[in-house]
Amino acid sequence: MLINKKGFTLIEFMVAMSLVSILSTMAIGNFMGSQKRGRDVRRQSDLNQYRVALENYASNNQGTYPALKTTLVPDYLASEPIDPQGGTYRYASDLAKYVLDSCMEVQKKLYQICSNGKSGITTIDCSVAIDSNCDL
Repeated sequence: MLINKKGFTLIEFMVAMSLVSILSTMAIGNFMGSQKRGRDVRRQSDLNQYRVALENYASNNQGTYPALKTTLVPDYLASEPIDPQGGTYRYASDLAKYVLDSCMEVQKKLYQICSNGKSGITTIDCSVAIDSNCDL
């Protein structure tokens, strides 16, 4: 007598669940990485806003840059950009030149914008103190 049963065996069910868990783990990992990259892009955009405001300030002040970046608000920036995770955008100036930087999450290195027009990821660790010399 042949009994025709429909359904999954325990082994088939466990294999399917294992595959689902592996695929979901990979998807979550990729999602977290894309969030970090998105925050890094926002940091770069915020620093570029500062760059534009600093250059406008210098053009109105005989080519000198402010000693503090907070001087830019409200005349050159509506409000100070805020790091997506509460970090700081660092600024150093000797009035003739400036360096802006922020720590990137993905590379764990500093992204710098300098008054000489250079910008990008440095080889410098995020714990280094900022000065007005461009590291690029």
